[in-house]
Amino acid sequence: MKTMLLNFEHRPSEKPLRVKVVGEISTGFLVEFQPMRGCAPEQELLTKRADGALVNVHGCTFVIVKADRRPKPYTLTYTGVDGRDVHKFATLAEVQKYVRDRWQGVEYMHSGDPAPRAFHTDYGRYHLAGCTLADLGRRRSSDPHSDEFWDWTWHELEPSAANAR
Repeated sequence: MKTMLLNFEHRPSEKPLRVKVVGEISTGFLVEFQPMRGCAPEQELLTKRADGALVNVHGCTFVIVKADRRPKPYTLTYTGVDGRDVHKFATLAEVQKYVRDRWQGVEYMHSGDPAPRAFHTDYGRYHLAGCTLADLGRRRSSDPHSDEFWDWTWHELEPSAANAR
């Protein structure tokens, strides 16, 4: 059975919804999807618009998303109040952006080993695989002979595939 990835047209940054294509007609697709975990699958008719978008019977507009098939050597695992989630990234720049959006400061970094791979927030713990925090930035101290670090400086990373190892 064929599948496709859909995103809401007005929220393209959200994680795409994977739907099964049950049938195809001249005006659109009959798809099957699971609205929430634990719920029974539902079928819905999506009508094609002239611009390529798809509209359901409720007027919600979807766009078809092309799957990202790049190799993803970097992994970040979150464990916390929201459960457990694993995110994979193709470049260090993508990892850095994700970490920066959650970073609360060097005092939240787990620095037990020489190349720290973990940090936490008030709500959970993050663990990197495939890279370390030192690949994303560095600690900066006002006194180079001190063990106290006052700030964190992020490396300038190119958002291209050239950063992939």
